[in-house]
Amino acid sequence: MLVVLLLAEPSTGWATTESGLNPFRAEYNVENDYITGGVATLSLTPADGGGFNFVLQTKPTGIFKWTGNGNIREHAILPSLNPPFESVQYLYKDKGKPERDYQVNFDRDAGSFDIKKGSEASTHPLPDGVVDRLSVTLALMNKHRADRNFQTLQVQVLDGNNAETVTYSNHGEELLKTRIGDFQANRILKDRVNSNRETIIWLAEVGPANTVLPLKIEQYKRGKLTLRLIISKFALVD
Repeated sequence: MLVVLLLAEPSTGWATTESGLNPFRAEYNVENDYITGGVATLSLTPADGGGFNFVLQTKPTGIFKWTGNGNIREHAILPSLNPPFESVQYLYKDKGKPERDYQVNFDRDAGSFDIKKGSEASTHPLPDGVVDRLSVTLALMNKHRADRNFQTLQVQVLDGNNAETVTYSNHGEELLKTRIGDFQANRILKDRVNSNRETIIWLAEVGPANTVLPLKIEQYKRGKLTLRLIISKFALVD
């Protein structure tokens, strides 16, 4: 599951022209087939001084919060909501396992990125068009907004030090019942190269502004369900 260091807001002067994606805040129950073990919040909000914060925060509940696992935050800072959704900074923080924490700073003009983990830091070349592992969700949402009948979407995603190809394939619509209503949602399969993990994402338009949003996410390992997020609350953000 998924907390970041508080950092300075993006500098002033960044472009904030949007591509139709609306700032929002959504809450999800975190569960599997047997138990509900936490709450996740996905938010896209304007940052002071310009730019946007895209954050996924997962917190365990009940007896699970005493285990020290599952309190995780991912945070991407973007200068705008225009595709290809290239962030300037990405942070990952696991409260229970701080040795997993890391931060990536992107220098798009120089074609490089710095990655910091603990006391170690290194610089690496950055291919054009690579996005961080959280902001790729915005690329998928934007694709669905432009054409909900799209067949596939391929994106280069930075995971750790390396860029990998992630493919999203559209498997059509199905009725999805949630706490915020019933929706005709597109069932999207996320496929990673050389991975035994599989993710299924149900996307639909929500609210008066027709905001495209993940309504349900299921993660599998070797065909076995390991995690499910299903939406419980949604609100637009001014």
